[in-house]
Amino acid sequence: MTSLILAIRTLTRLPIPGEHKGALAQSLPYFPFVGAILAALLLGTGYVWSLTPFFDWYRGQALVYVVLLALLTGGLHLDGLADWADSFGADGDKERALQIMKDPGLGAFGAVALVLYLLLQLELITKLLEMGLGLWLWVLLVLSRGMMVELMCFYPNARGSGLGQAYMESANKTHRLLAQLFALVLVYPFFGAPALSAWGVAFLWTHFFGVLSTKRLGGITGDLIGANGLLIELILLILALMQRPVWAPIWGGW
Repeated sequence: MTSLILAIRTLTRLPIPGEHKGALAQSLPYFPFVGAILAALLLGTGYVWSLTPFFDWYRGQALVYVVLLALLTGGLHLDGLADWADSFGADGDKERALQIMKDPGLGAFGAVALVLYLLLQLELITKLLEMGLGLWLWVLLVLSRGMMVELMCFYPNARGSGLGQAYMESANKTHRLLAQLFALVLVYPFFGAPALSAWGVAFLWTHFFGVLSTKRLGGITGDLIGANGLLIELILLILALMQRPVWAPIWGGW
C-alpha cells in the first residue's frame, strides 16, 4: 500500500496523507493502478453527468473530462509535453535541448503543442462518447501510465539527475514486467483482444519515442516520460475510433 500511495502522489494531486519510506522505484509497478484510479474518477463523473439535463451534450462532458484530468494530475504531463515540444522544435545540440526543457518558461513550440493537444483531445473524447465508448478511457489511462514505467526502466536518463533519476536509478526488469502485467490485467477483462492490440500499439510507440529521444538527447527525462504518456493517450483514442472496440467483459463470454 505504501508503494501505491507513492505512485498516486507522484502522478496525481490527490491529497493522500502519510509519509513514504523506501526506494522510489518500488512504486513503479503500481503506475497502471493510478491510471485506473484516474479513469474511475472520470467515469464516475460521467455517471453524475448522465443524471443531469445535459446528459446528451457530449462535448460538454468531454470538456469536463479534459479539465478534470488536468486538475487531477496538476498539469504535470502537460508541462512535460510543452517542454518536449520546445526542446525538439528549437535548434541546437543535446545540451541546448536539455537546457530548454529545464527552463520553466513556455516557448512558442510548447504553446502551440499544448493548444493543439487539448483541442485534439477534446475532439477525440467527444467522438468517443458519441460512440458510446467512454469506458475506453480506462484503457488509455492505464496503458499510458504503464508505458511510463517502460521508458524509465529501458532507457538511460539524459541528465543523470532530477526527479526522474531518483526513480530510474533503482528501476529494474521486475518493476518493468510487473507494470506491464498489471496494466494488461486491468484492461483485458473489459475489452479482450482490442485491449491487447492497444497495448501493442502503445508498446511500439513508446520504444519508437524512446529511441528517438535517446538519439536526440542521449536518453529520456521526466518531461519526456510525461509527454509520451499524453501522446499514447491520443494514439489510443484514435485507435478506438478506428476499430470501434466493444465492451465485452471476459466474464460475459465475449
